[in-house]
Amino acid sequence: DAAGRGREGVRRSCLTLQSEGFKLSQLYQCQNGDCIKHSQVCNGDTDCVSGEDEAPAECGCLSHEFQCDNVTCIDNIYRCDGTVHCVSPYGYARDEQGCETYHCPATHVKCENHICVLNYQTCDFNNDCGDGSDEKDCDYQSCL
Repeated sequence: DAAGRGREGVRRSCLTLQSEGFKLSQLYQCQNGDCIKHSQVCNGDTDCVSGEDEAPAECGCLSHEFQCDNVTCIDNIYRCDGTVHCVSPYGYARDEQGCETYHCPATHVKCENHICVLNYQTCDFNNDCGDGSDEKDCDYQSCL
């Protein structure tokens, strides 16, 4: 049974759980006032009603993800791809910033303009990079 929820699913406050022997350092208070064990935070299961115990603000993102802000993560394959996926109220696109020094995933190649495109998009007669660098130095076979 989860601390903060009895076997019957009854909501429990941190004060109630403290009176039952839990230390405050062992508890996490959800936004709605419910309380859960700190070990239940960032464990992959949403225990707080609004999910904040598993949110990026609390847990960060997974190793293959990029953290846009306190609530949104995107897969690293969308980072520096020339399309804004992290839109903030201030119009600032974190996923398309710092691309000069960003290392593309192994499934991608970095264009001269610092955009990452999929490996199979190189030398395919399409300007996927937008600067033509994915079509440079290609060993095209000539027709006989």
